Amino acid sequence: MLSTATAVPAGLLAEPASPGYQEKPAHQEKSAADRAADNRAMMYYPDRAFRQQVQGAARLICARDEHAAYKHCTLTEEFPKDYAFGPAALKLMQASKGRPDLTVPPVEAETVTMVFCVWPPSITPNPLRLPRAITMPDWRTRPSAEQIKAVYPPAALAANLSGRAIVRCEVGVDGSLSGCSVAQETPPDQGFGQAALKLTASMVMKPMTVDGVPQPGAIVRLPVVFGDNPPPRVPLPDLSAPEPKPQKTWAQICRANGG
Repeated sequence: MLSTATAVPAGLLAEPASPGYQEKPAHQEKSAADRAADNRAMMYYPDRAFRQQVQGAARLICARDEHAAYKHCTLTEEFPKDYAFGPAALKLMQASKGRPDLTVPPVEAETVTMVFCVWPPSITPNPLRLPRAITMPDWRTRPSAEQIKAVYPPAALAANLSGRAIVRCEVGVDGSLSGCSVAQETPPDQGFGQAALKLTASMVMKPMTVDGVPQPGAIVRLPVVFGDNPPPRVPLPDLSAPEPKPQKTWAQICRANGG
């Protein structure tokens, strides 16, 4: 998914709030169209590797056009060598069609690791699948200035102290927020984080959608500004940054990709 970011005006803003795409959201069941595309992709599996039950991968650098189709791929690595996984990946990428009804910002260069699995039989990512249209959460109802003032920490208000806080929440299919926690507050220990948490009860979001269908589980960060002279904003880690993962065996990788 082209997974975001925006500036924070005085008051409140949700992050992320931009459209994107991805081939297969983890929470969706495989459709009949995806199953058919996966069967077609397996025709690209290198013959000798499949006969010998060899699993492998190829690393490519590709562009993407405005319809999310892969273009102009080049091979940078394949493993194990001498089983033609690289040429197979390039040939499969040439069959990428994208989705004509989907318009997204083109990507000049994207690293793609294509994994070939004998069991369960799969090639991931599969460019023959139609990309999903992803719309990220955005505001439906923001707290008003009066609501923000009502939860302003009393001691900070009396001292004319400004501040800011960021809460991290999960967005439900109905746009409600749950599992909220304080991700950051500045200055610390002045009550701005807890005040921002109180506001989440009055916040309603537009849920994340996949091909127009609301989906649960999207995570948003909601900055709240208190007062007219808040301290500078401190950047938080990128929500989409991958977490370090332990090395996996081919069996583990292929089981995870086989859905």
